[in-house]
Amino acid sequence: MTALLRIDRTRRASLALVLWAFGLATTTLLIGLWGRTVTSDESTLHDTAEAAITAELATDRITSWVAGVVGATTDTVNPQIAAAVDRVTATPEYQRAIDRVVADLVVAALADAGTTPDLPIASALEPMVPVIVDELAAGGISVPPEQVEAAVSRAADVILDDAESTSVTGVASRARSLLTTVLVVGLATLLLFGSVAIALAEEPLAMVRSLATRLAVSAATFAVVLRVGAWAMDPGKGRSPLPRSGAVLLASNHLVLFLVAGAGVAIAVASGVVISGRRRRAA
Repeated sequence: MTALLRIDRTRRASLALVLWAFGLATTTLLIGLWGRTVTSDESTLHDTAEAAITAELATDRITSWVAGVVGATTDTVNPQIAAAVDRVTATPEYQRAIDRVVADLVVAALADAGTTPDLPIASALEPMVPVIVDELAAGGISVPPEQVEAAVSRAADVILDDAESTSVTGVASRARSLLTTVLVVGLATLLLFGSVAIALAEEPLAMVRSLATRLAVSAATFAVVLRVGAWAMDPGKGRSPLPRSGAVLLASNHLVLFLVAGAGVAIAVASGVVISGRRRRAA
């Protein structure tokens, strides 16, 4: 009797450890599955790259470029330079230039690795030449348009550099490869520990239902956490580009998690129906 009790305690302890490992495998599987789906989603990659480039490259670099142009073409004191820059960046032409540059940079970022897309940065900024000249003139500063045009021709070198020419497609491809490994490992360990848990259980079918329920709850919880995280990162819904970039990632491709949750629910319900049928027949 004592030996049987020891065996039972050992089995229960082993089952608890196996269920913990099953939970860890579930998390690994969900992360790999969701992450791989995200890195394969061209729409998500486009929106993420656009948000990041808007903040890190186009807006900051073009604003710095405008300030540099104004400062280099005048001998005025800083308050006058700052006022002229503020007037330029408040114009519709400035925003249109931003939009064009962002679009060009997104195309370059999403281009296949090894390709060199044409980036007509200078042509995107050309409409700003008369704007800069006019705004300087409005502040009592006379600058020849030729000086501003010369600055425009050098704009691409200011806005782009080698460190920022990394292909998003290449990064996504490497991440997708890693996440595929994570997905395979997660699935393999989930099946392994799930099978061991079923073998250790007193009622295997009841354990199948329990494992399926755990998987469904984990997937649904993961989807909800990601959605809440997306809202917490960007509650202003796009007013700040960098948080919006992260929010786009967190808010994307939840459907795959809900499909996993649905599959878990279906297996749990089917197992419950079979168990109920057996109990009715036994009664």
